[in-house]
Amino acid sequence: MDPRTWTPVRAALADVADLLIGIRASLEAQRTGKRQTTQPMPRPVLAADRLAETDRYRRHQERVRLLLPNVTSPGG
Repeated sequence: MDPRTWTPVRAALADVADLLIGIRASLEAQRTGKRQTTQPMPRPVLAADRLAETDRYRRHQERVRLLLPNVTSPGG
């Protein structure tokens, strides 16, 4: 999903679609007796999201290094 084409209208439509998918899955689960899993509609991945994920991974690696000093990570 291209963030440049992501508008408030598309965001609202994606929210509505997610709700409808959830309702449909719920009705199907009631009919079949099996739990249904749903995938949310795609959203754009923004630069801030990528930076947050990178920071989260860096903090995780630092904690691993502190708690397990004799283990080397595959990424460095």
